[in-house]
Amino acid sequence: MTDKIEKIKERLEKAEISFEEIIPDDPEFRSRMIFEIPAQREKHECILTYRDEIVEQAFECNFENYRFVRSYESIWSKRNKTIEAEVGNVEREGYTGVGLYTSVELKLKVFCKFD
Repeated sequence: MTDKIEKIKERLEKAEISFEEIIPDDPEFRSRMIFEIPAQREKHECILTYRDEIVEQAFECNFENYRFVRSYESIWSKRNKTIEAEVGNVEREGYTGVGLYTSVELKLKVFCKFD
């Protein structure tokens, strides 16, 4: 796991994303890394907890190439030409459609390619 954490740090530095590593004195608390991903003029704080499955997931994806879309549950990557958003059914009286949905039960990833 340590090698993968080091590679993630290198990727963050290359993407010019600052990060802070937190290693608690108390072994009851997990070590973690905190970094901020841009969302237009804002930034979203992200936490990478040092657990095998979470580090593996972060290592396997190229999250450092994505940015958040402000005010939506979505991310985009100019480099990968991808938009990823959570969508679900929105049902209101007299209206049924597809919209952004934040409930964990109805998450669906949508990939859109743009030029």
